[in-house]
Amino acid sequence: MNEKNINSNVADALLQSEIVISFDIRPVNFLHELLQRFKLSPIKLKYVMRPVTLGTLIKISKLLIDIDMSIFDIKNLLESNYQAIVKHGRSYATIVAIAIHGKPGQVPESLVNNIVNNFTTKELEATMNIVFRQMDIKNFMSSIISMKGNLQVVEMSQKMPEELIASGALSVAL
Repeated sequence: MNEKNINSNVADALLQSEIVISFDIRPVNFLHELLQRFKLSPIKLKYVMRPVTLGTLIKISKLLIDIDMSIFDIKNLLESNYQAIVKHGRSYATIVAIAIHGKPGQVPESLVNNIVNNFTTKELEATMNIVFRQMDIKNFMSSIISMKGNLQVVEMSQKMPEELIASGALSVAL
């Protein structure tokens, strides 16, 4: 992924369109490298990430809750980053895998392993940014607040005398 593709992918994430994520496959051994050289094994891998659905949002949110943000210490930033990588690196890869997979059921372990073994830190960060933009938590929270407000109006209307509702006093009270 290059800088131009990253910016384009972020724009696509905001527009909720499909995003193609391609990355180089790093050879695991000498034989794999030879197979790639003679084009008998793929050199690049492409995945299509569709807009995040509510089910995907729930799966990702469960993983994000488990990530301990108190691990980051400004005084020992390098050490705390290493600890975060050890404790949560696989979770980050799983979050990206869930977004790419985008289907009900378990994410294939092979997809998570591909991300762990082939993504650079820059590619992982760029993809995580795309995932977070697609999650669009702000609109999700707005819909919850709106539903809660509507429920309160319904509850108030059930508690108030019918003549207040008919006269429009309910809207004044709200």
